[in-house]
Parts: sequence; C-alpha cells; structure tokens
Amino acid sequence: MQVLSKTIGSVLVVICLGIVGASAQGHAALITATSQHSRALQLSVESNAVTTATNSATLCSAPGGDVLEAKLWMPSMGHGSAPTQLVPLGGDCLRIDHISFFMPGAWEIRVRYADGDGAVIALEVQE
Repeated sequence: MQVLSKTIGSVLVVICLGIVGASAQGHAALITATSQHSRALQLSVESNAVTTATNSATLCSAPGGDVLEAKLWMPSMGHGSAPTQLVPLGGDCLRIDHISFFMPGAWEIRVRYADGDGAVIALEVQE
C-alpha cells in the first residue's frame, strides 16, 4: 500500500492508496483511500478502468458521513473540471454524477465531508 501526503490549502491530507484493478463482480475498477479522520473510502466505476468516457462513479465510505463535495482536479494542469452532482444511494454510499475527465492523465477526486473531514482519491484516467 502506498501512503501519500499533500497539502491542500492549509490542510494536510494523508491518504493510503490501495490497488486499482478489476473485481470479479461486474468488472469494476476499484480505488481505495483513507480520509484525514480514518474513513475508509472505496471508489468504483462500472468499467475495468477509469477513462475519459467515465461519467459516474460510486463512492462508499466507512464510517459514512455527509459528503458535501467531490471535486475533480488535474494537479499537473492546475485546474479542475465541471462540478459533479452527488446522489445518495442509501447506507454509506453515493453516486458521483456529471464526471468529466476531459483528458487522460493523473486526476484527483477531492472529497469534503460536512464534519470537516476530507480525502484525496488519486487516479489515472485512460483515453
């Protein structure tokens, strides 16, 4: 497992990146991370990779919490993408809609919770 730290504004975010790969159920890409307050996050998409065609993803966190924002950010370019829409799915999961990874490369999904917790989910977007 790879541990990364990054300063976003005045907040130091420490994340643990898990393995990205295909699962046996539905061939979904799965990316894991850990929030500042030790929430375990899992991001999944329906295909076996995150691509420029990906337009939604499922985010689950344990313990759950009120997610205020899932912001798309491309660090190498210093900009983000259009705002996403969050759709509660029940339990500790929600769907992130209106994802627009308009170019391949390294992207982040910056998750912000109502209680001040946050996480950065790093992912590689393919063509």
